Amino acid sequence: MHALTVLNAPVGALITRRLLSDSAIRAGIDEALAGLPTDVDLAAADRSTFEAMEALAQAVHAGCCDPWVAAPNPWVTSAKLCTRKRPRLFPVRDRVVCEGLGLYGTAIRRYGTRRVDWQVFAFLIGEPDIVQRLDELTQQVQTAYGVRCDAVPLRVLDVALWTWLPRA
Repeated sequence: MHALTVLNAPVGALITRRLLSDSAIRAGIDEALAGLPTDVDLAAADRSTFEAMEALAQAVHAGCCDPWVAAPNPWVTSAKLCTRKRPRLFPVRDRVVCEGLGLYGTAIRRYGTRRVDWQVFAFLIGEPDIVQRLDELTQQVQTAYGVRCDAVPLRVLDVALWTWLPRA
């Protein structure tokens, strides 16, 4: 969980305690994780995969909600925790990327809708031209800077989007 700090999503002590100690929350997350394939990429996700993703997203989101807050909505933290658990399936959803893609911030959809976002990311990561460009960028970074890049295309897409999308 604390690896989320790399994704700029710190997890407070109360939420950490809930996620690690609350047996009902843990059981829900464990059950949802068991129902998710480990060998499927988002571009190849089908209806059953999206349903399994939704089950995990709901379980994690429930665990990330602070019970002392009237209307908690830890959508970024829960999305990033799902990403850490299944990086080939869950895109990093945060304000910067979702806003840059036009998926966030409208009067109707203040926080966006993860199911719509997943479909947009599935389309992007399934486009051969985009995948080719991500491969080229990865090679350029490795050659120019001698840095080992992430092998998960969905995470490379997130870095590219986060880096080049305009900020509001």
